[in-house]
Amino acid sequence: MNSKKIRIIILTLAAVLALLAGAGRTLAVDADLFELDGNALAVTGDDWDTVLLGGGGSSIVHLFVVDPCTQTIFTGGKKDIQDITEWGWKNTGGFPDKDDITNAYGTAYLSNGDLIAYFGCDRFANNGDAFLGFWFFQNRVGLNPNGTFSGSHAVGDILVLIDFPQATNAKPTISVVKWNPNPPPGKAAAKNLELLSTGTQSSGSASVCASDGSACAITNLNPEISPWDYTPKSGTPGIFPYESFFEGGINLTQLLGTTQCFSSFMAESRSSEQFTATLKDFVLGDFPVCSIAIEKACNVVRLANENDLTDKYFVVDFNGVVINTGAGALPVDAILTIVDDAGTPGDTSDDVTIEQPLASPLPKNQSLLFSGRFFSNSNPPLNTVRASIEFSGTTITADPFSIECTKLDLNPKLSLSKRCWTELVTIESLLVVKVFFTGEVCNTGDVPLNVTVTDDKAGVVLAQTLMAPGVCKTINGSYLPEQANGGETNPCNAEFSDTFTAVGTSSIPGVGTQTEIFTANCPPCCE
Repeated sequence: MNSKKIRIIILTLAAVLALLAGAGRTLAVDADLFELDGNALAVTGDDWDTVLLGGGGSSIVHLFVVDPCTQTIFTGGKKDIQDITEWGWKNTGGFPDKDDITNAYGTAYLSNGDLIAYFGCDRFANNGDAFLGFWFFQNRVGLNPNGTFSGSHAVGDILVLIDFPQATNAKPTISVVKWNPNPPPGKAAAKNLELLSTGTQSSGSASVCASDGSACAITNLNPEISPWDYTPKSGTPGIFPYESFFEGGINLTQLLGTTQCFSSFMAESRSSEQFTATLKDFVLGDFPVCSIAIEKACNVVRLANENDLTDKYFVVDFNGVVINTGAGALPVDAILTIVDDAGTPGDTSDDVTIEQPLASPLPKNQSLLFSGRFFSNSNPPLNTVRASIEFSGTTITADPFSIECTKLDLNPKLSLSKRCWTELVTIESLLVVKVFFTGEVCNTGDVPLNVTVTDDKAGVVLAQTLMAPGVCKTINGSYLPEQANGGETNPCNAEFSDTFTAVGTSSIPGVGTQTEIFTANCPPCCE
């Protein structure tokens, strides 16, 4: 039997066993959203294999970070009671193998208005107590090349501490604290840390929950299959040995009384269960539970004129809305930036940029309006707008929104009028018939036109002239006819005809050429 078939059989057996045991050991923190059952395989709902590997469920964010041995560890003496600006990191040095985090993961959901996050990690060795912490940072936290951290704590950052000691009669514990340099009386867990909730389970238990049910955690008491690459210090690759896999869940909205906009997540190992314990290994990643969306409409409203100070033909107005589609309120003074491409995606020189700070927090599902104008040579242009919002070193970007603007209807039109008459005139001692005419060409449309008028007998009677809408030009002229209509020779019956042809052109896209023809009949000269 090949290894692939063996793995399929093992996975199937694990699923059956989990199904049989899951009901008895699935923890609270909205178990309908995610299975907190001490393994990473889904049975009836979401678990780490579906969220991270299969894209399952309705989570709003998730991350999975691989942490090779001795990479990204704390420098000596760092503690959770220090601000992030006081932390240091390195990629050299060591610590006990039991403190080596090999992978860390997190996900979050919105459920009935609450932000509920799930977290987990696995470790290299299980020969010792597991003292772990999981931070949810509001500000974006990163690593600087010089061994320091970027970002800083904000009041309301959440730390979940879980301890699974292995001593005889030892009891697993869970504590939830938030960063607060000025905690209320009697709430200080340690310097800068306010205690929110805590809980202790009976000895030998695989799980523990806070007394108020706001947070729970669980480990594996039996070997469990890893759905991702994992090799323990001792044991079979692809299998989590006893107390090597840890997961938990927390209702962040319940604990804080509001939904904050978290940006980063960290899993850490610690030297003990004390709030002031020395920090060992860590795994850090982005965890943006906030998001925005953008929508817009645009209309080509008119043709540009000299007052617009542009060489483009059309004026386009746009308006739209930026919506907070995330879990928490976007904070005051966050900088919202909107960039409209003015219908030229390959050219940034004419982009319209709107930048404004938020004057007040923007709650979830609330929106901000924006509007603007650009010039275009297309009617209509395909217009794309982008939006981002930045606060505390974090930038949230909306998916670009594209729309074909509403077209401006163009109605180019010319009108012609003409009358003519005949007179007897003396030319070089000869009495001859001469035709005189007068007329008018008008731009009766809504587009400026370059107009030329010709007479079929007299030639060009109006050289090319730019005529704005509503403008008229008078045309006068005369000619000596070669003969009367039909070759008539009786002066009293002779009639003469000639035709005006007006041609209007424009470089404005979509206008084309406008042609108008008018023929006038001149009465006999003896009338």
